[in-house]
Amino acid sequence: MPDAPVAVLGDGGHLAVVDLDTGEVDTYEIDDDLPPVALVGLTDRRVLAVRFDTVELYRLDGPGEWTAPIRQWRIKSDTSVLDVAATASGSRFVVAAGDRFYVGGVDDPDLLEVDSPDQTLDGTAGCLAAYVSPDGATLAVGRAGSIDVYDAAPLRRIRDLCLNEKGDAVLCAALSPDGRRLMTGDDAARTALFDLDGGTGAQVSEGGKVITARWNRDGSACALVVLTRSVGVVDPSGRLLAELTPQEPGTYYFLGGGWAGGGNRFAVGTEHGKILAWTHEVEA
Repeated sequence: MPDAPVAVLGDGGHLAVVDLDTGEVDTYEIDDDLPPVALVGLTDRRVLAVRFDTVELYRLDGPGEWTAPIRQWRIKSDTSVLDVAATASGSRFVVAAGDRFYVGGVDDPDLLEVDSPDQTLDGTAGCLAAYVSPDGATLAVGRAGSIDVYDAAPLRRIRDLCLNEKGDAVLCAALSPDGRRLMTGDDAARTALFDLDGGTGAQVSEGGKVITARWNRDGSACALVVLTRSVGVVDPSGRLLAELTPQEPGTYYFLGGGWAGGGNRFAVGTEHGKILAWTHEVEA
């Protein structure tokens, strides 16, 4: 999330919580046979963790203390949970669960279950990526080859945007802070920037499979996290501003990322337990 207070990274048995303002990192050991498959950080040291059959809300009281959830919601999926997104406060969150998605809030007793409006070529539904605008008013759900955009209250689909005709899975979706542009990436290494005012889309060249897209807080730049190689930074028109790469050679498998320091630093985690950060000043 563009305004998320913390970044949460997990490797199955451990959790790293990165404060995106101070850079402080706390680690936690997860003693559980079924570790979370998707995580998102909230304010007040809270974390939403999604397993295959539940959404759980945790409060992290101190380094190393991963206690029982303070709230829990039951879900179901014919395939698997694939993504979760939330506002910074958790007032609105959406869980992509393969054949359906769920909408809720940390103070809501129940979740709204929504069937996928589309089917992939093999007959299974395609809710694969989730996004919530910082104010919680707009949701985006990526599926097989396209992205659905919703008004959140009441839930109403307002856009159906096609990224590819072959039904390749949409891996990420990110709405700009002004709500006018949607950045998306799919499993075939296509990246597109949609103008929601006119419904048109343009291909963005970033040089790889983008698994995460993150706008900075003022919408002047969007970071595109390429799975194994780099982070591309583009402007609102899709023009490449910078390519951020690790100093050490090798292949890196990135796990999400987020802007820090008011939008001039970007941090990503890797599956090998490293956290990398770059400083990038966006020109006015």
